[in-house]
Amino acid sequence: MIADIVALDGRGRDALIVEVRTRTISAQYLPDYFARLADAGPFIPFEMVVDLEKIYLRRRSPGPSEEPAIELATPDILTRYEPEFGSIRIFHDYLVALVDAWLCDLVFGWRNIDPPGLAELTRFGLVEHLVDGAVRREVPLGEDALR
Repeated sequence: MIADIVALDGRGRDALIVEVRTRTISAQYLPDYFARLADAGPFIPFEMVVDLEKIYLRRRSPGPSEEPAIELATPDILTRYEPEFGSIRIFHDYLVALVDAWLCDLVFGWRNIDPPGLAELTRFGLVEHLVDGAVRREVPLGEDALR
């Protein structure tokens, strides 16, 4: 599997794996996306699935978990990075780039003093894992990482 985005913690360890989809994910299939992320390779403590309507985030746990812990409205987050989000067609690579920019703001604070969703993600414990970390795109995981 190639992860769309992997965010690293300050020690260089994988902290967050992200799958980006340009089609709206039905609630009944969301557990399948999280299962796919969980099966992708080594333990990564946070998992995120992003579509054009919602950002779903959960903390990975040892047992099965069906529901994401946080849901954010994608347009509320990404219009800061693309003011026409929701009124223009967004292709996969561009959506990945927008999510990447947002995560970089959470890690480095490049563009915004308070990136959208900062309070929610801080309360959830994700931001503390990302401080002094890095964000990478198209990261091979599992067997793909060995090639």
